[in-house]
Amino acid sequence: NSNKILNYSGNLENLSTFKFSKFDNFNIIDTELVYTENGNIILSDGKGTIYKLNNNLKLIWKKNYYSKKEKKLSPILRFAVKNNSLIVADNLSNFYLVDHLNGQLNWKKKNTTSFNSEIKIYKNYFYLVDYENILKCFSISNGDLVWQYQSENTLIRSNNKISIVLDDENVIFLNNLGDLNALNLKNGNLKWQTPTRSSSFLENTFDLIYSDLVLNKKTIYFSNNKNEFFSVNSKNGNVNWSQNINSINRVSIIDKLIFVISSEGFLVIIEKNQGNIIRSNSIFRNLKIKN
Repeated sequence: NSNKILNYSGNLENLSTFKFSKFDNFNIIDTELVYTENGNIILSDGKGTIYKLNNNLKLIWKKNYYSKKEKKLSPILRFAVKNNSLIVADNLSNFYLVDHLNGQLNWKKKNTTSFNSEIKIYKNYFYLVDYENILKCFSISNGDLVWQYQSENTLIRSNNKISIVLDDENVIFLNNLGDLNALNLKNGNLKWQTPTRSSSFLENTFDLIYSDLVLNKKTIYFSNNKNEFFSVNSKNGNVNWSQNINSINRVSIIDKLIFVISSEGFLVIIEKNQGNIIRSNSIFRNLKIKN
């Protein structure tokens, strides 16, 4: 989940537009799109239709693998791409594999409960977390379950999308209770677990929102909407440092600096190794309220 530094030297012009069926409650749905290796775009609409567009937003293909009943439930789709494989998982418990070259369905299966996480791929496997806080490893070739790990569950279901990162040995995820878990990629054995919330805060789990995890040089960075920002060692789960920063936005890291936008509209710059705040500037200060 670490974005690379990009240099942009073009003009921000509206070159083309592509319209599709709207999402209900779009402002609270964490929709996404993905890019293939040659720059094509894959996205979905509010009825579960998958679109593949070229970089000029011209339609290459569109497919929908949902029944009329499922379409009325406005499925939310998550994507991951590797080679010609497009892995799709949704909040209706479906997960399936599509050939992204032509949109044809290879296989489709049903989970015991809905998925609420990113999809991450390692070799011939992919990883998902469902609403019961179970991380599952599936085979890309046929969708069979390889192994699963049950982290602590709760009766309260948060709509916060669960974030996953991979390193050379582990799959690391943050469940909706705030427990950071590291598992062996191949067999699912627990390497370490680090709670980031005290028991006194468990009743507030429903409105707890975390940012995406960012893995940078054996350190994981993330924050939440409870004024907590963490730096955690990815090898043993030890907390390196924490700061009082309120943010649900994925951080950006450049060399020895961390850049994060707080929920109050401040651009905060943090020293990466020690966690010291270097500066904090309001990005709304010179904006009118209507903007």
